[in-house]
Amino acid sequence: MTAHYEVFISPNATVHHTVLIGHNSKIWQYSTLLEGACIGKDCNIGDCCSIGQRAVIGDSCNFQHGATIAAGTTVGNYVFLGTNVSILDCKLPNLARKHEEVHTPCVIEDHVIIGCGAVILPGVILHEGAVIGAGAVVVRDVKAGATVVGNPARERAAHRMAPFTVQTSRMIQHDNTTV
Repeated sequence: MTAHYEVFISPNATVHHTVLIGHNSKIWQYSTLLEGACIGKDCNIGDCCSIGQRAVIGDSCNFQHGATIAAGTTVGNYVFLGTNVSILDCKLPNLARKHEEVHTPCVIEDHVIIGCGAVILPGVILHEGAVIGAGAVVVRDVKAGATVVGNPARERAAHRMAPFTVQTSRMIQHDNTTV
């Protein structure tokens, strides 16, 4: 009995030979995966994405066009990144003295949703089920299940509903009686 393993890597993607890619994952055109990155199974890395050195991506993640993940970032399972999301690891680049730079990777836990154009600053932890609004600039940790928006990102009062919660209502007939 042989194990079945399949991935798709676009011929126009750049993937370093040390990258690990899980079964059934897809890497689309013009994406770059650097040394030591690890991509889980059933992931979709959209076109023009950049995954930094030693970044670890969990299973069933979906990264849209232009998402950038800094070196050393840890991303959990079932994480969605909208277009042009930036997850950073260095607050103050120093091109003249690279050895003086301080790199602090982010941690993104399971079931996190990050909207288009959001920026996650170095060292931030997005806890399980957090939702980051489009264009938000996240400067501090986000607690589990919280929704944050704005610049700087602030928590909204209403939290995301539990999955598969259905609200029922009555049907009204034409004669204004309820069914």
